[in-house]
Amino acid sequence: YGTIFTWNAANSGDGDDIYNHLGSPGNITIHNTCPSPYSSITPFQGYALDTCGKIEGPVHSFYCQVCPTGFNGTVPDCFADACQASSNPADLGLDGNYYCINGGDIGGTSGSCTCTNCD
Repeated sequence: YGTIFTWNAANSGDGDDIYNHLGSPGNITIHNTCPSPYSSITPFQGYALDTCGKIEGPVHSFYCQVCPTGFNGTVPDCFADACQASSNPADLGLDGNYYCINGGDIGGTSGSCTCTNCD
């Protein structure tokens, strides 16, 4: 589910990305779905995989992208959430949590939080 394979290497003809020994009793299944809690997201299809042995499913990498914390929607259409007041001085507003050193009203959206009417 949602896996990318990079920089793999195997013996010539053995499938650089996925190798299922020809004598193995089982199959390797590649899923083109995202796992829970992201099952509603359609995965992006990546590169074709170099495989060897019994492989079921589409022979490509798939990856599941979600909007970062503080944003909603689905990739590539993420939109920033409204900023929320935080009591943690380390919250700089990148994820929508913002600390006003002198109190006040929080405004803006994730990544662009503001503090007005400070005490």
